[in-house]
Amino acid sequence: MGNNLECRWTKMVEMAKEAKETLAQITTMVVAERIDKSGCVHPRGRVTLDYLVEQSEDQVRFNTQYR
Repeated sequence: MGNNLECRWTKMVEMAKEAKETLAQITTMVVAERIDKSGCVHPRGRVTLDYLVEQSEDQVRFNTQYR
């Protein structure tokens, strides 16, 4: 059981490192200004964690509202 937990821990550490690197790359990107279907203006700017949270919430609203 100990070896199994160690393997899982090692894999989780690797996955966390990859996720942090991906997030670091994404937060250096710049997005173009756009207007979504509800008329909300999303200005041009850097991708931030707040922007990603907003996008996630928009997707949840869209996917739960239009069933």
